[in-house]
Amino acid sequence: MKRWSFALSIIGVACMMLGTVWIASLLNGKSSGEVLQNSLNGGNNAGETSFSLPSGLYEDGTEVSLSADVSEIYYTLDGSEPSERSNRYTEPLQVSDTTVIRAAARLPDGTLTVPYMQTYFTESNDLPVISVAADPEDLWSEEKGIYVEGPGASAEYPYDGANYWMDWKITVQMEYLRDQEGVYSSLADMEIFGGETRTKPQRSFMIDAESEYGNSELLYPFFDSLPYSSYESIILRNGGQDFERTHMLDALVSTLAIEIGLDAQVYQPVVLYLNGEYWGLYDLRERIDHHYFSRHHKVSRDNLILLEADAEEKEGSDESYIGMIAYIQSNDTAEPEVYQVIEDEMDIDNFIDYILTELYIGNTDWPSHNIRFWKNTNPETKWKWIVYDSDVSFQDASENTVQRFYDYKGKGDDKLYSSYLFRELLKNEEFRVRFEERSRELYSSTLSSEYIVATIERLAAEIRPEMDGHLEKWDGNLQEWEAEVQALKAFARERNDYMTRHIDELMDQYQQGGS
Repeated sequence: MKRWSFALSIIGVACMMLGTVWIASLLNGKSSGEVLQNSLNGGNNAGETSFSLPSGLYEDGTEVSLSADVSEIYYTLDGSEPSERSNRYTEPLQVSDTTVIRAAARLPDGTLTVPYMQTYFTESNDLPVISVAADPEDLWSEEKGIYVEGPGASAEYPYDGANYWMDWKITVQMEYLRDQEGVYSSLADMEIFGGETRTKPQRSFMIDAESEYGNSELLYPFFDSLPYSSYESIILRNGGQDFERTHMLDALVSTLAIEIGLDAQVYQPVVLYLNGEYWGLYDLRERIDHHYFSRHHKVSRDNLILLEADAEEKEGSDESYIGMIAYIQSNDTAEPEVYQVIEDEMDIDNFIDYILTELYIGNTDWPSHNIRFWKNTNPETKWKWIVYDSDVSFQDASENTVQRFYDYKGKGDDKLYSSYLFRELLKNEEFRVRFEERSRELYSSTLSSEYIVATIERLAAEIRPEMDGHLEKWDGNLQEWEAEVQALKAFARERNDYMTRHIDELMDQYQQGGS
């Protein structure tokens, strides 16, 4: 990060608030304050709080004035919601380091307006920024702070009973900034997100829109590669198990999977500030839930079946999938007519792309975990697979993941969701031909060494300017990070030769009558 000077030229700009996008206010020819307060009070501007400067990048010592058409304004600088016990505004406030100001006006009936928020930075960020303001007690207190271990944590990893393992949500005010300017702000719920990566010092978050705050969606197009202008929730991911390595491995795999045509979470690197404190680099992601399928595939929740590898029914019933497996168990998949029935139930091309992707990356958390697949309840639709949570991959370029996957039998219900289907389909000659031909196509295009190395370099270049600050925050080392990025590229340069050999060896088993 680097220090900039900034000419102070915008006066009388009101704060963004509750799901209102600045761009929309400009297009409508209204000030942001007018649009914001209209969205809150149906056009009634009583109690509107204005800031003399919008969120953005300023010099140390810059003064910010607050104004309202009522007599009293209360404000906070610690992220908490203003109340009558907060600071009463009497004179301009001075910006020092990164400053988050939340302000609310007292109405004639004695109540306070919903708080307005602005974030003032004294150092620049090349990436988009999410600024989150929350009551410090909700984050850090032993009794109810969602970020800390708290009194109930066990002494041993993964510290079961810790506050960050609880399903606790807190109310926050979030602001999204691009090119040093605020573009969106909203009240929302926030909670700690993820599995065992909750134990990392930098934790993941999920931010949810809530209708009680005036919005059932976060009304901003966070992802440039997608055509959607709103999201029910967004995830701020800490890099997962890749937290200590490159902080971009799952983003790399998701990027490749999407280019292949598979379902995966799009990626946008962002910087997070918590109550004005720099919190480092995060991966902004969509959440793969029923809203995802409604957006991407026009499938309503009532018509969605979403299953996981551990037989958990995320949405809908597994009856259709269990029925397909039962048919396979009682029939010979080598027979063309049996294979045709299976192809009517599942998207074979999608399945092949999914398997080839997972085999290439060498995800050691797969297939015992991280398998998701879905379909529409419409009997004309087919099962498709989802790539997600790929942090434990790109480790050993020579590993024979083809044989490892083929040999994996699973346990309990898990055996129906892992490699069983692959082994049965390999008995069919048409499937083997399609699988082998597609491997040649992918490993000479999207999964080629050259393409993946170029993608790694592009993703690394995007976050490299931020890594100094991020690694300083979380006790990392830039030289070690660069070495991990080089390790990803070394894997990509070596992997294809091994994959081609391992697939050929598996195909030879069947040509020789093996199974």
